[in-house]
Amino acid sequence: MTDQPKREVIRRILKTGVDFEKFVEQTGRPKFAITASDGPDDVTDLCDGEWLFSDDVHCLIRALLRWEERGIYLQYQEPESDDVDGYWEVVGLPEYFNHAAATIATCGSEDQASDTAQQAFFNVVMADAYSYGFFALQNDCFASYIEDWKDEDDRH
Repeated sequence: MTDQPKREVIRRILKTGVDFEKFVEQTGRPKFAITASDGPDDVTDLCDGEWLFSDDVHCLIRALLRWEERGIYLQYQEPESDDVDGYWEVVGLPEYFNHAAATIATCGSEDQASDTAQQAFFNVVMADAYSYGFFALQNDCFASYIEDWKDEDDRH
């Protein structure tokens, strides 16, 4: 039996490196963390300094983008001719998110492909978070990030 990641997403406003450090120590070091890189925006509902944490990257990105609340989904666009490939398009997010959807391969039945495409989309957004206006961390980077943040706090 394999360990399934906890699907819980925790939201916290953390304004300092010390706050971040205390939080991750108290919660048992969630695997993933993400925030808006330039503060609040129209894609998420994050407040200034707000972070999302989870052990499940797919749940984390779904919560960040407000996937269900906004009715976001991926739609496969059939090729217009034999010379071009079909592609996935994300519906309900700004156009620049289609760059993440464009990297997704087609496979399986439509329902299976949609689930697979969705998971692949979440992985791409997490892996290239900064390109989409987010700052993401995996728990193996928390310690160095916390130290850098605390050093920055000390300078101010």
